[in-house]
Amino acid sequence: MKKSLLGSLVLFACLACLPLGACSSDVADQVPSNFAPAAYGTTNAGDGSHLELRFAPGTSPARGANAAELTITTPAGAPRDGLVLTVVPWMPSHGHGSSVVTTVTAKGTGKYVVDGLQFFMPGRWELRVAIGEPASDVVFTFDVP
Repeated sequence: MKKSLLGSLVLFACLACLPLGACSSDVADQVPSNFAPAAYGTTNAGDGSHLELRFAPGTSPARGANAAELTITTPAGAPRDGLVLTVVPWMPSHGHGSSVVTTVTAKGTGKYVVDGLQFFMPGRWELRVAIGEPASDVVFTFDVP
């Protein structure tokens, strides 16, 4: 009798988990596409590249989960594709970042979507962006309410 009950519980647990696998989707499908039309911030890299930063779902970073779009162009305004980007959210006054690792997805025409931005507390944050090898670093600074 115990084996029958245990077998039934195992079967139930397996069947209950099946829909979870069917619901999973590619990470790219989960990244928002509704970025603000106006850039939240702009800066230039040491190599002369121009960067524009946009946030989703709003026009500015908010406490909690965020995504960002970076548009990177040459000094002449041409899109820069095929770059390797590393993006780290950092809270300078506390000397720490976020425990969530960001992912960067190239979208073409110089656009890169950064997912996994977790601003878990209010205050001054930096978005540290390393572009290519050797890295050309840029920093966007902003306040999270």
